[in-house]
Amino acid sequence: MYMNIHRDFKLNNELYYVVLRMVQLRDSYKKTGKGTQIQSVKYRGKELGTAKELTGLVLSECDINVVKRIAESIGYVRKKSIDNSQVVSKIDITLNNKDCSIRCLNYTDRALVNHSHRRKYEAVCNYIGESIKPLDKMINDYWICRKLGVFNEDCYSYTSLNPFLEHKEYLNKLLTFMAFTTFDYNKAGEDGFIAERIVNIIDYIDPWDENTWRIFTPINYFESIWKYLCFSMRDRKGMPTDEKLMLPENSDIRIWTEKIGGRYKGALHIRIKKFNPEIYEYGFKEQFETKYSEEIKEVKVNQGELDEYLVKLFLIDCREKKLPVPIGNKTEVVYSVGDKDKEYGVPEINLKWSEQSPKIIVFICKKINAGKASSFDKSDVFVNHIGISVKSRRGAAPTIINQTGRDKILRVMKSLGEPIAPLDRIVDRYWAIRLNGGKEDVSNADEPNNPFCSDENGNSNIHILKPLLCYIAFRGTGTRESVAPAKYVLSVGIPDDVNTWVFYDESDFVDRLWKAFVFSIRSHGMPKKISDEMMPWVREAEGKKNGLLHVRIKKLEE
Repeated sequence: MYMNIHRDFKLNNELYYVVLRMVQLRDSYKKTGKGTQIQSVKYRGKELGTAKELTGLVLSECDINVVKRIAESIGYVRKKSIDNSQVVSKIDITLNNKDCSIRCLNYTDRALVNHSHRRKYEAVCNYIGESIKPLDKMINDYWICRKLGVFNEDCYSYTSLNPFLEHKEYLNKLLTFMAFTTFDYNKAGEDGFIAERIVNIIDYIDPWDENTWRIFTPINYFESIWKYLCFSMRDRKGMPTDEKLMLPENSDIRIWTEKIGGRYKGALHIRIKKFNPEIYEYGFKEQFETKYSEEIKEVKVNQGELDEYLVKLFLIDCREKKLPVPIGNKTEVVYSVGDKDKEYGVPEINLKWSEQSPKIIVFICKKINAGKASSFDKSDVFVNHIGISVKSRRGAAPTIINQTGRDKILRVMKSLGEPIAPLDRIVDRYWAIRLNGGKEDVSNADEPNNPFCSDENGNSNIHILKPLLCYIAFRGTGTRESVAPAKYVLSVGIPDDVNTWVFYDESDFVDRLWKAFVFSIRSHGMPKKISDEMMPWVREAEGKKNGLLHVRIKKLEE
């Protein structure tokens, strides 16, 4: 009905339609005992009156001025602040003796928390017994992403690198409390800090049609709005002047503040976006497209891969500063870090990488062409043109041979000029023991008499397995020779601490780590059609066909 009216005017005045509709429903229920069970509609502790013209009035056809006049005539004169204070009230109506806020979340953006600097959020955190530090970390990551161009000002809940996404439960507690509570921040730590509380938030689409209304409580509100949230750091409103910002007493506010475009921005603004299913479904085109989401997901749960990225970033820093690092049995000044054919770039900003989130680390590495190496590359990184495979001691046990069938192992042994028969005998013994109650995984350290570690007479099998293990670790896979072989395997304790680095080459890799190897024959990844070359290793166990060799290193250290 008022399509050409500015949205702010529309939203501010729709409130009167909602209130009058509540009064109509109240009056109807009191008269008939039927319909929506609204028994009381109060404002500021006083029951709203009624008006004859309300009976049968079609609100959707009424001019705003008429609606506002009727609302005020029955006692609804909306005030923004509580009493005579500067504290903005959340209470729009008291419905059935429950204080409520009335909002339209469907039509346009609505603020959940209006421009507020760090001190205000900290006051709330202190009150509810939560630390401000997780929020500090989110804001720090927000600024990193913004400087990198991941997003501009607005950070949406569906942006893959959104630094707020991993803190849903924390934000639920914090923001739900803020949504349902009015504060007097000037009284932080005092009894009067909480000025008022609301019980419900009433959302509507059509203000005159109660069938489009939704009632939220502190229990269900946050989950309903989570995917619509937009976070941004703002200037001016909610911030002290530039002069006051620099005063010593405002050092806490400056923790969140960055100067962008000549203006200090440090007020966290959280709003609820009108939801667009198409944007949510296919990714926000104006922002960072989530093409790295799968890799990011993997890094989140894989410390070994994360440490590989951290080693690369450390080596890049060494290259830029012309610092020496150990490479094998010597120390060299780093002048080149990259893949086999190209040099890695330089991050746009310099950070303490070990303190950054996996998402940020992956994004930065992708931007400088330092992403994860191909599964066919044995070298994860080339330092001074020397190929190095990186294995972390902080993550899960590194895999050397990943669930590989006999047909592919046969290819490797033929290329090495080594017979497959001795390995077949080892696998036969393994199955004889396993099918008689033995374990799937056999460790050289814990079970030195296992068939892979030693033969029937107790003699070591290292000479049989060493050529295969070295080939897979340094030179190739079951299907092909690598175009990026490794000269060294680097075992890393702490990525940026070279004192925790241990290097291995083909001459000593298996010998030094022999006791750490763990062998098994597995079912995961078995093909539906099993070739004749695979069959000698295949047996049925636990109702599944098992025939793939898996070798990992239990603990990559001497």
